[in-house]
Amino acid sequence: MPEYNVKYPVRIKGVKHPEGSTVTLSENRAKEMVDRGVLTLVDKNPPVAMEDIVKAIGNLPIDDKESWTNDGPPQVKALGDILDQTISAKERDEAWKLYQDSQEK
Repeated sequence: MPEYNVKYPVRIKGVKHPEGSTVTLSENRAKEMVDRGVLTLVDKNPPVAMEDIVKAIGNLPIDDKESWTNDGPPQVKALGDILDQTISAKERDEAWKLYQDSQEK
């Protein structure tokens, strides 16, 4: 069942849930409260901060050929494994440029 953020205090099945807490409910049970803005679906894959991706690049072992592409940038999967998140090639490319720029200074 999906997990929801509680935006406003709500009582569900006699239990009071304060603002900022989370609650697990069926989609059917949560629908009305989501429509009213009382609950929002928890994002299970929040965006990764660019600085975290850049730091992850710095933590990759240079001599591990499986962590790097043949043309230079790190493998998306290798970064995702370090961050325990899925990242896109676009995010990797942006972080790679930032990482390279930081190494030139």
